[in-house]
Amino acid sequence: MLTNRIAGIILAATIIAIVAAVFWGNPFSSSGLFLPCFFHKATGLYCPGCGATRGVCKLLHGDVRGALGSNILLPFILGIIGYEATRVLAWHLFDKDMPSLRFSKRIIITAGAVVFVFVVLRNIPFEPFCQLAP
Repeated sequence: MLTNRIAGIILAATIIAIVAAVFWGNPFSSSGLFLPCFFHKATGLYCPGCGATRGVCKLLHGDVRGALGSNILLPFILGIIGYEATRVLAWHLFDKDMPSLRFSKRIIITAGAVVFVFVVLRNIPFEPFCQLAP
């Protein structure tokens, strides 16, 4: 029980540190705390996660439109990560079980197809597709 609480405290502190780093850091700069996307660096193409850190930074500063402009998949990504982090913290800190997310094969295939189409569309350098680039 004590070990779970310590793990929960460490996890909570890590989440707080990451959020603080994104809030006060500068993910818009090419130098500093944040690493560039390796996929984009190697290929020149945007991956499905490109713009997510900048989007979270904008969201933390209250710019919802800017956050969605950085990565339109951000609400789904943050929803899943947020729920799972809450579930793990609830178990570690309060010994409370929350159901884990379970996705059917159909949902996983559909999500994969949406992500694939998103990656293809955001890399087309013509209007309106270039609006999907971060």
